[in-house]
Amino acid sequence: MTSETSRHFSIMSWNTYKVDHKRPQVFAEYIRESYNKFSIDVFCLQEAVNHPNSLFPIENFTVNFASNIMLKNRNYGVATITNMPISKSIKVLTTHKESVINTHKASLISHIDFDGQEIVVVNIHAINFKSNRIYEYEFERIKEFISLEKYHNPIIIAGDFNTWNRKRVKLIKDFCREFGFKIAFLDEPNLIKSFQNNHLDFVLYRGLSLESACVLDCKKISDHNPIIARFKL
Repeated sequence: MTSETSRHFSIMSWNTYKVDHKRPQVFAEYIRESYNKFSIDVFCLQEAVNHPNSLFPIENFTVNFASNIMLKNRNYGVATITNMPISKSIKVLTTHKESVINTHKASLISHIDFDGQEIVVVNIHAINFKSNRIYEYEFERIKEFISLEKYHNPIIIAGDFNTWNRKRVKLIKDFCREFGFKIAFLDEPNLIKSFQNNHLDFVLYRGLSLESACVLDCKKISDHNPIIARFKL
């Protein structure tokens, strides 16, 4: 970031639906286009791919990856990708596995140095096809990590929360009240992937000022549309 914008930064949170593996050129073009338009400093990607020949489309970005599916030639999971130094990353796998597909879900907690200010970014892909009781149990594990963080450090939690019913949405709202988080209210909220009018994707934040937040229409590149949020320290 330049000195003029060093106290501002932008993130993209996007469940890519494995498009970086299925259509890598389309993925690369979309990432470059979004970066050029919004000057993104942190990408929080869910359902991303990682393999020996993986190369992020933008130079000088570091990829931090947490796998939940490991195959012979590639892994899938969440990727937190940034142009700022990362001092620590913590991978959190769900205890339970998804029904039918029998895989864990992964989240990644990254401590990022923004011009001398540490910000904690939690890239979350919450468990989906399980009971509300198991969903709450798994989210409690994320809460344990949050409760250990020093309260003066700004924190962002972004990703696919799989909040497809009212009980799950209430759990997230109750968490925000308990821990002092705000939900980024978005321009074009109708573009957020939803189930029965319940949004699945969120950006939560604490200790930061939200300057703007919007949802992009990715033209069905993925089954989720990305969120772009710009913050001021």
